Amino acid sequence: MKLEDLAYAIAQKVFWELEHTHHFVVPEAVRKEILAAVRAQLHSLIK
Repeated sequence: MKLEDLAYAIAQKVFWELEHTHHFVVPEAVRKEILAAVRAQLHSLIK
């Protein structure tokens, strides 16, 4: 698994947990924006 794929999967899991465990719905536009930011900042996040 590529590191980018792992980061994306972790972000998706966080959204899933928020929605199913805490009943907090993240709007689709916000979800896409956050996922794009995680991908764009991936290399600086792992330093």
